[in-house]
Amino acid sequence: MSSPGLDSISLDDNGRRVQRDLLNSRIIALFLESMVFGVFAILYATSVCDILCGNQPSTLSKRNKRLLGVNTLMFALAIAHLALTVKATLDGFVTNGTDRQSVYDAFFDSSHFGSGTDIAQFYIYVTQTLIGDAFMVRTGDIRNIRET
Repeated sequence: MSSPGLDSISLDDNGRRVQRDLLNSRIIALFLESMVFGVFAILYATSVCDILCGNQPSTLSKRNKRLLGVNTLMFALAIAHLALTVKATLDGFVTNGTDRQSVYDAFFDSSHFGSGTDIAQFYIYVTQTLIGDAFMVRTGDIRNIRET
């Protein structure tokens, strides 16, 4: 029973709201990922210094070598993930940013595994999660064996 004019206005408002939300989510995601990466970079530097300062690199124990390797791999994956996020955001806002609609189209097309960047980010995230979980499970198993 509503007039056609009112339906089109509400659809247009909804479409603009979705566009604004998608663009805002990309900016907020980049900001939060940068903040978390900064914390991780500080923790990485602290842990490497702690591992290397107490020992000579040639006399590192097997455990410390493994810890240093896992730490470095996780840090490298975090750098790659952040670089891909920055690349995707810059591609959307700078390369395709002639107007709001083109920016939205670029992000919308890539938000459903539409680009190689998004697929790479997904697999980097999965790899980081699996490495972290495997390391924590292994550490927990070693502690349980030592306690019994």
